Amino acid sequence: AAHPQQQQHKSINRHLTLVAEQGSVAKLLEEVHAHLPRMNGINLATAFHRVAKLSAAGSSDRELEHVRQHPAMQALFLTIINHISGHSLCSFAKTSSNKVEDEMPVQCMSIVNWSCATLQMRHKPLLMAIADISSRRLGEFKPYELSNLLWAYAKLSLCPSDLLTSVATHILQRRDGEYKVQCLSTIAWSFATLKRRNLLVFNSLALELAGHASEMKPQEISNTLWAFAKSRYVNAELFQALGDVAAEDSKIWLFKPQELSNTAWAFATVGLQHAGLFSQVERVSMHKSSEMFPQNIANILWAFAKLDVQTRSQLFPSFLEMAAQRLHQHKPQEFSAVVWAAAQRCPANADFFDKAAVAYSGRLHEFSPNALANLAKALSIVQTGESHFFVKIVQVCVAQLLHFSPSALCILFRGAVTATMNASFCGRVEEIELAIEAVCEKLSAVFDDLPPTDFSDASATLHMRRCMAGKFGPHEKLLMAKLPTQPDLSATKALPPRATRSVGSMSTTVSQADDDDEAEDHMWANSDTWNSDGASTLVNKQSVPMPPGLALPPRCHSSSGDSTTSMGPKSPLGIPDAPWHVALPAPWWALAPSGPLLEGGHPTSCIEALGLEPQRVNVAGPAWEAQSPTVLHPFNLSDIKRTTVPNALEPTTVISLEDRLKPSSFEEPARVDVPTVKLPGHLRSLPAAVSEQFAQHPSYPMGLSEWFTERCKAGMPVSPSQAARIVRGVVLAVEPLLHYDPGAVACVQPDEIVIGANEVPRLRAGKPCGWGDSLKWLSPEEASGHVGKGHAWAALSFRLGLLLHCLGSGSFDDLHPSKTGEEVLVGLLAEQCGSGPPIRPDLAAFRGPDILRRLTAACLRFGGQVPPTRAAMMAVLDALASDVTPRTH
Repeated sequence: AAHPQQQQHKSINRHLTLVAEQGSVAKLLEEVHAHLPRMNGINLATAFHRVAKLSAAGSSDRELEHVRQHPAMQALFLTIINHISGHSLCSFAKTSSNKVEDEMPVQCMSIVNWSCATLQMRHKPLLMAIADISSRRLGEFKPYELSNLLWAYAKLSLCPSDLLTSVATHILQRRDGEYKVQCLSTIAWSFATLKRRNLLVFNSLALELAGHASEMKPQEISNTLWAFAKSRYVNAELFQALGDVAAEDSKIWLFKPQELSNTAWAFATVGLQHAGLFSQVERVSMHKSSEMFPQNIANILWAFAKLDVQTRSQLFPSFLEMAAQRLHQHKPQEFSAVVWAAAQRCPANADFFDKAAVAYSGRLHEFSPNALANLAKALSIVQTGESHFFVKIVQVCVAQLLHFSPSALCILFRGAVTATMNASFCGRVEEIELAIEAVCEKLSAVFDDLPPTDFSDASATLHMRRCMAGKFGPHEKLLMAKLPTQPDLSATKALPPRATRSVGSMSTTVSQADDDDEAEDHMWANSDTWNSDGASTLVNKQSVPMPPGLALPPRCHSSSGDSTTSMGPKSPLGIPDAPWHVALPAPWWALAPSGPLLEGGHPTSCIEALGLEPQRVNVAGPAWEAQSPTVLHPFNLSDIKRTTVPNALEPTTVISLEDRLKPSSFEEPARVDVPTVKLPGHLRSLPAAVSEQFAQHPSYPMGLSEWFTERCKAGMPVSPSQAARIVRGVVLAVEPLLHYDPGAVACVQPDEIVIGANEVPRLRAGKPCGWGDSLKWLSPEEASGHVGKGHAWAALSFRLGLLLHCLGSGSFDDLHPSKTGEEVLVGLLAEQCGSGPPIRPDLAAFRGPDILRRLTAACLRFGGQVPPTRAAMMAVLDALASDVTPRTH
């Protein structure tokens, strides 16, 4: 009796398949309705799958809704719900209502799930019942069935924890080669979309996918990179392998615009560069520009700006022009990303910013408070004729201050203060200062309770405000009064582990079916901001012990002195040298005010300008005795695995290689033992991956003094912003080394600083510092042998002052032309012992802007000043690096 029934069920399946092949959904639903009473579990799954597959092919949302509302479809779906909820393997089914021989096999659960996701039918009790059944029989699923099961839950934004935990264990037990790369890619995408950051799973997937990178299609490459970036799991080997494959001519032209933009987004999100890939992305993007949607444009511009990738085409002008033509189509998150990218790379593109102001002046209500704060910060450094737009943004922000998080308040504060230095807003300064006072009133109530990162950020902004403005409201004065009146040069306060937050995202990914869902964390990875929905996103960036004597950096980026990152000991991914092609600003000394340097009525130093009392340095160093000056070996920082978020106004924290090697904050953290190697000489034990990189970087062939001389010969003098970026980059490059040995300050001299085509300084591996002219770069602390804990920043800031002096005077020839290096050393020792005058270069030769001259004077301690704190120095350098001319009063 059972045999004829089985034959009937097989006949129904064949008939449904034949009808589906005719391509008519209506006809298929008629047949489903006719056979529904006689269907078993396999028939139900087949019917549902065929309807879903046929309906999804090129159907609009309206057409899908029509299918969902069809009486035959509703009857089929209700039957499936009853069948699965009464399944004998369902733990929360009261009784089984099905005959065992007619029950749906476990493998068919994957088909039902896939069909629900494809038809966008999110019935939670049904989906949870499928998860319950599937978790008990994972071994019965084939790899593609299991990956489709997970994909469906990710598409429907439903996270069955027990199932995912079981799947993670099951995947880790797979054999090598058992799963195809498509399945592994889909599994990674599903875990990332469901925010299941499982370290062991991602480690396992990365290892296998990296070994099979050449087999992957563009969609699989894009999905995988997106998944790892979304989960903030930085596996350099995987990104290198997939980047190499994607960069091939035979592969890159197969990428669709969505896949292209997601790939670029992924590299930028984790802060890894791949010169070959981004060169190809630029070329293909320009060729396929007519196919780009607003989201693709936003992702690509954001990625190139975040990584500070040097372009060889008109990518930014072309894409900004396209964006300007379609501003009405951009979502708020996409608009914010484009504006941020334009502000970073094309701040002088007034035409774009004017059009953006006109298009979005009436749409500010669509932005969350935190997104508005970020928008204000981005626009604070641009040139525009529509200053009213910025003023309107800050006024809208002020009206909503009660809804601002502390981080957003600090971001808005930074943006408003920066805008007061921007000539585009010079006619609206009073209105902006009113907004600053309102923000300060709100900040003053929470200032003492701010988290360390926000406190440091607000403090740095106040330092900047003191330097560059003179009219303060009562609440702003109250905040300034809370700042330390004396910088503690030896205090080091470690930041606790923290999360980098982000505002909305446009990044989408495509899996086995097209996925238009928006990812959450995107364009504001440079800033410490909130998602538009107020949720935060954890990132695997922990704080690191700072070098002795260094003030705590205000922000927590993944950063370095260079925007290129080596992703392996043999395959550096630095940007190759390129000819000069960037329009340079006017000579920087054109910005210098007339009159003597220390004319009456003006602050005599950065310290005084910052409101700190200038004090004489009275270091009672030991006599000469038997000590020799501490002159240590310089060594190469070029390939420490760090990255820079190039934001001219964003103070930056160094993330060392050790942190880069640490696992992300996944659900199952595991201890990673970093191998160490004993380096020659004075160096402590460092990670092996650092020591392996101690070699001259091919993208950095030119020493700083040679680079400076060649530019001057070519009629391209260094601008103030370029000088500030160079000094800022040197700070970020030397800081990680100070953690291992304070004597690393010896690297800060022209012979040990190299400049690449992207104008980012790095420190080269070289011989030990000798005598002669190199002694002219010693700081007083080095001369007396006091470069240990508590004095590293003082020594470093002194050398930075010498570097600023050379850049500002236009010459690296000789700091002390009338003295030998040995005479300078003896003079510094006498100064430290209080038995001789200070040995300093001639500041009269400095031709830079006044604010930079004051910083140089403070670093070199003219007039007995104390060295500026790191926060104060970076505030000045950041302001100048942003190409915003500071206003002084």
